[in-house]
Amino acid sequence: MRRSIDRLYFAGLLTGPIGWAATLQTAYSLVSAECASASIHVVQVTLVGAAIALTGGTISWTVRSHLKAAGTRHFVAGLSAGAALLFALAILLQMAAAFIFKGCEV
Repeated sequence: MRRSIDRLYFAGLLTGPIGWAATLQTAYSLVSAECASASIHVVQVTLVGAAIALTGGTISWTVRSHLKAAGTRHFVAGLSAGAALLFALAILLQMAAAFIFKGCEV
């Protein structure tokens, strides 16, 4: 069981970009719906995308603690956790625009 978990050391490198891309596409498709009503769907989608990115980073960081300290997988796991954190930050910064622009500004 532990051996199969150790193979997830690169999870942050996958879930970060996936969460960011899914958030970006979904938020852009919801902008026109938010223009007509005062809903907060973009904020909710953004929080889900950040949670996806952070989940992969947490998995990578957890696996990192089980790997040998000098190995390549240990480095990649740390890099994956950092990349997932950066993607989550980018996702949350995109959410800031939802608080600044309220609907259909031209």
